[in-house]
Amino acid sequence: MVNGKPITLRKGDLIILDTNVIHSVDMTGLNDIMLNLLINKEYFNNSFFNQLDSENIMADFLLHALYESHKYNTYLIFNTEENEFIHNIICKLALELISPDLNSTAITDSCLIILFSELLRIYKAQEKTKENNLPKQTKISIDIANYISSNYETITLASAAEHFHFTPNYFSNIVKKYTGKNFKD
Repeated sequence: MVNGKPITLRKGDLIILDTNVIHSVDMTGLNDIMLNLLINKEYFNNSFFNQLDSENIMADFLLHALYESHKYNTYLIFNTEENEFIHNIICKLALELISPDLNSTAITDSCLIILFSELLRIYKAQEKTKENNLPKQTKISIDIANYISSNYETITLASAAEHFHFTPNYFSNIVKKYTGKNFKD
């Protein structure tokens, strides 16, 4: 159940839930296997968005899920049954999380980047007849997050605003809107 609506997942389906989406799982079958991965906001802020192209649906979805969840409460479903590569990535990811070993964090990070990138390819293949352009505000917010992350040691409100050709006040408002934090935080 997602937002009160029954959803049947088939073998190989992968569902990504927005932050705070109300969901539950009915009784599963004897041969059903379900993995539930919870990823916190800090993970995406600190490393993930730097790896994704700012012009993709996955970055858009994650950005809304992390910072505007009170508006959307959505989810994405991917059927990956025929995709052995994704199956192998998920198995490797699960192994690294269940039995951590040397460099498990780096391997886990890499698996997640590859997984989300492959899911993006699946999405684009499924939606190739539609044109999916991100709103300009979403592109800017991802660029801002990447810029702050890359320059956090020397950045000032004035220098960041100047980089994006905004006034400091407007830039500060954008940061607050998309992160819920002020620029200094």
